[in-house]
Amino acid sequence: MDTRPLQAFQNGGAVHRFGTSLLAWARRDFIWGLMIVPLLLVLLIYWLSEANFQGWQDSDVFKPLMEILHPGLLSGFLVVSLVRLLISRDRTFAFLAVLAAFVLGREIMGQGSSFILFAGLILLFAYGNKHPDRIASLLGSRWATSFLAMCFVCYLTSQLLDRGVVKRIGWLIFWDTSWQPPHASNLEEALESLGGLFLLLMALAIPRLPRRLVA
Repeated sequence: MDTRPLQAFQNGGAVHRFGTSLLAWARRDFIWGLMIVPLLLVLLIYWLSEANFQGWQDSDVFKPLMEILHPGLLSGFLVVSLVRLLISRDRTFAFLAVLAAFVLGREIMGQGSSFILFAGLILLFAYGNKHPDRIASLLGSRWATSFLAMCFVCYLTSQLLDRGVVKRIGWLIFWDTSWQPPHASNLEEALESLGGLFLLLMALAIPRLPRRLVA
């Protein structure tokens, strides 16, 4: 098993060094080809919305579909994590199950519960920072860590659309405060669902370790 991500995480124990470790990991181990996936999804959803496929030009038609798909993917992430925990007794999957519970809980309860998710992420980060050996299966998998990074990329981009950051950047570019990103709601919902898919793939991508090597 490649332990370099684990070593990088350990070396970045202090918060002020974490960024350096993260950049080093991104240069060395991140699978950059995955970045094309959200780009292709954005182009596909934009094209289908523009063509009014299945009435998707109306965001109220597209959003209910994503409100079924996204929680379904997050539920799958939770189930896979729990099943793999029971099978392998690897504490990495307990860590992922807790992450899945926080993310799924936020999705079910809505944006008003975002502070619970953020608090949960901070606690999980602190736990992983203190006990990197207990999530070694995750940190040692190049694909799994790349899928996790892509989840954050998708969720961050969706929030930039949701919070109007992209819109305000457009105002500066076009000098027109009436400009709106075309089909922004559809793109935001699709990116959130893609983030959920990356989480599910992460849980599936972690290699099965022999029991004697499980922390």
